[in-house]
Amino acid sequence: MTPSHDRVIRLAESQRRKAEETLARSFFNDPMARYILPTVSQRLGGLRWFFRTGLRYGLRYGAVDTTGNGAGVAVWFRPNYTAMNWIRMLRTGMLAAPMVVGLRAARRLLTFFHSIDSLHGRLVPEPHWYLLSLGVAPERQGQGLGGALLRHGLERAQAEGLPCYLETTNERNVPFYERHGFRFVAQGEVTDGGPHVWAMLREF
Repeated sequence: MTPSHDRVIRLAESQRRKAEETLARSFFNDPMARYILPTVSQRLGGLRWFFRTGLRYGLRYGAVDTTGNGAGVAVWFRPNYTAMNWIRMLRTGMLAAPMVVGLRAARRLLTFFHSIDSLHGRLVPEPHWYLLSLGVAPERQGQGLGGALLRHGLERAQAEGLPCYLETTNERNVPFYERHGFRFVAQGEVTDGGPHVWAMLREF
């Protein structure tokens, strides 16, 4: 039986700060984070802000799942809201990036995600669920929380008969997603000097 604090539930408003911290810590050494925020002393704060806006977007335009104690978080965008257009970015505070992380980091952030968004739109034009972020606190990794969160989201998509799409910049994540039925649809650098990206699709 799964302990109650490890069960997957919908993120409550009172858990947002914990979820933000969990995601920031889990992505601290991710190649994407190192590329956008190369200064170690500024990275955790920048990631907290980034995931704060991502959580706002997910809560407004998708689904955010967490474990009961907040040690794992998954942010999904629902069909027809998978493209982060300017109006949605404005509503969720994403356009404040230059004031929060600085002009250079904001430029890298916006360039990288514009390239990712363009790739996404070309690869999966049909309705689908998009996994923006899946993170587990470092001290809880390897204990099955990531798998539980991913299965929860996949079951939701399967019930609707829709595929799921994601990108990862961490090669260590690739076998994990493959075990859950994802396959490559593209890979490579999407920006000059940026991290390698693996784009993956799960169909039902």
